[in-house]
Amino acid sequence: METDGSGALGPRRVPSVIAARCSGCGRCVAVCPLKIISLETVGYHKNAVISSGEDCAGCGECAVNCPLDAIEC
Repeated sequence: METDGSGALGPRRVPSVIAARCSGCGRCVAVCPLKIISLETVGYHKNAVISSGEDCAGCGECAVNCPLDAIEC
């Protein structure tokens, strides 16, 4: 979590998936501590989907572990 310098926590950043970049590798699914990311099949392509962003802790592990920078926080 981030602070604003006064010790107060800043706003939580909820991740979003950039579908055009996502390869469906599943690394984000594997590292999400709250298990709120899953893979969804659209046609012949899999994409990561954040099922409940309001439950996200904002740790950023999904974005850090994405090899294609398909997740932004």
